[in-house]
Amino acid sequence: MELHNLKSAKGSVKKSKRIGRGQGSGKGGTSTRGHKGAQSRSGYSQKRGFEGGQMPLQRRLPKRGFKSLNKTIYTPFNFIQVNELIEKYNLSEFSFDELRRNKIISKTEKIKILSDGDLTNSITFKVHATNINSLENLRSSSTEGIMAIFNMFAGGAFSNASIFALGVMPYISASIAVQLLGLVIPYFKKMQMEGESGRKQINQITRYLTIAFTMFQGAAYMTLLRSYQIETAPGVNTYFFTITTMFILSSGTMFVVWLGEKITEEGIGNGVSLIIMAGIIARLPISFYNEVSSKFASEGGGLVILLIELVFFVIVIMAVILVLQATRRVAIQYARKVVSGGGSVIPGRRSAPIESTDMSNTVRQYLPLKLNAAGVMPIIFAQAIMFVPSFIGSTFNVNQNTDFWISLTNING
Repeated sequence: MELHNLKSAKGSVKKSKRIGRGQGSGKGGTSTRGHKGAQSRSGYSQKRGFEGGQMPLQRRLPKRGFKSLNKTIYTPFNFIQVNELIEKYNLSEFSFDELRRNKIISKTEKIKILSDGDLTNSITFKVHATNINSLENLRSSSTEGIMAIFNMFAGGAFSNASIFALGVMPYISASIAVQLLGLVIPYFKKMQMEGESGRKQINQITRYLTIAFTMFQGAAYMTLLRSYQIETAPGVNTYFFTITTMFILSSGTMFVVWLGEKITEEGIGNGVSLIIMAGIIARLPISFYNEVSSKFASEGGGLVILLIELVFFVIVIMAVILVLQATRRVAIQYARKVVSGGGSVIPGRRSAPIESTDMSNTVRQYLPLKLNAAGVMPIIFAQAIMFVPSFIGSTFNVNQNTDFWISLTNING
């Protein structure tokens, strides 16, 4: 075999099909493409997953999950990483600007703080998001002192930094202020004596005063949040966020007040007291669960101690109801008046009736006086006042180890 006599194997080379050469060729009408359909058109290409027009497999299978096109993706940093970055780059604050300046993140990334690990450095955070456990310091501080009282009235919303964080405390403060003004200002005292119309005016003044108290307490609440290094997101003006938050907290408080007034108008009971009671009872199941868990733990006492606690719990409730409902009946006696017909000395004319007091025929009635007319409010406010010095000292970073502060905050004298 040589180059000049090389040829292809038999059957490996075929002549191309001549199409479109007229009807006489047998393949000239549609050029082997048929009359109709996508394959008879130019530019046809079969797409991936095409099954001839029926529902393709990727559409027949059920879908699971959802991928949002507008999802915000955060770059997480836990406390361990925060400590390392502070020591490595000597950060003055953990914020978007500081991390961008040190080329730690890109300009499109957003920061989220996780609560894993322990934070050993004192630093201010200004991030886009944070783990809910980052508010644990606020919750732990709301379990004792004056914060615990605020949290009790708010039904736990104070420690969660919710819209209803202030609860009905501003309304209670405004009501007490208006009652005290009635003792020293004649204008308020006159309104208290005008009946229904005066009561409506006092309620309206109380609402306006509630808004003023709520704005003031809202600003103080924002100061408290900043003291726990809970800052606004980068790019949000601090003063604008504080003002808007004050209005939001005021709206939440006024909604709770409106709800309490509606409950009172429907005759169900004192609306504000019922809302406070609901907030306290709402935490009763979890408290009862924790108590049962602690009793059945090691060295917890077991079922016997739990039953003894429940018996004392019922006895205390019965004693409280007995004291609150107890009344003393003060006897009141007064003589009954006897009216007798008068006699006339002039014929045809009747004289006026004669009234006389019969001391032998007396009537006895009773004036009920409640044994505890003020309820539990004096105890609550006295306890709140006792916590004020320690609250002022912790707010302004006063050294509370001095003899003056120890004697001032010692409730046992």
